[in-house]
Amino acid sequence: MNISIAMAALMMTAAMPIRAADHATVDGSGSGPVEKPSATAAGDDAFGFRADKVTAPDPAQGTPVARLFYDYIYLRDLKAATPTLNDDEASRLVARIFDELRERYVQRDKITATPEEIEQFVAAMSSMSAAARADDGDAQDIDQNAKDQRRRGWERLGDRYVKGWKLDRSLYKRYGGVVIFQQANPLEPVGAYRKFLEDMERATVFEIFDPANRQKFWHYFVREHPMQIPGASVDFDKPWWLYKK
Repeated sequence: MNISIAMAALMMTAAMPIRAADHATVDGSGSGPVEKPSATAAGDDAFGFRADKVTAPDPAQGTPVARLFYDYIYLRDLKAATPTLNDDEASRLVARIFDELRERYVQRDKITATPEEIEQFVAAMSSMSAAARADDGDAQDIDQNAKDQRRRGWERLGDRYVKGWKLDRSLYKRYGGVVIFQQANPLEPVGAYRKFLEDMERATVFEIFDPANRQKFWHYFVREHPMQIPGASVDFDKPWWLYKK
């Protein structure tokens, strides 16, 4: 597992918000989406969602693109110009739906990042940052203010990454599936993401009304991925940043 690449990617994005769907780019090609499921009764696994409580969309808002729980998603929410989404607009739809579902999962399962876990992340990132500066021939000490700012950035990232790793571990334990290497996530359980989303769509937690938009939504999760990690090498026993490079 190339931890150095992942840590380098994190250092470049330390000041940027990290979202689950950052890698879920859409190009409208490749494998088709999963077959649209028939509705089933939703239970606790659907975060308490009740399909019989869904109300009709507001005609004054136009035709909705999708629905997530009890709220409709309209063109303006995606900064979309036409009912058929382009790739960027479809990526925003992925983010809108997938990020909300991940957050609901985190809240339901009370997934948290402890101070010790965040400190371990900060230490790993700080060590990698120092090593990278040394490799670049920049061995000068930085002033304390810069050190403090960098540390606060790692702490903010640490909270998100620890919780994200725990969520990925939980999803993989439940669903299994393909795991891939991504620069900012060396253990991305994209196969588990797909099965989780299939469950949510089957329970009608979310709906995408236009077939073309639905295909674009599913593209990332169903396509053939490069950089697949052999099952025997998938290890969620501890966070990836704690493994030696």
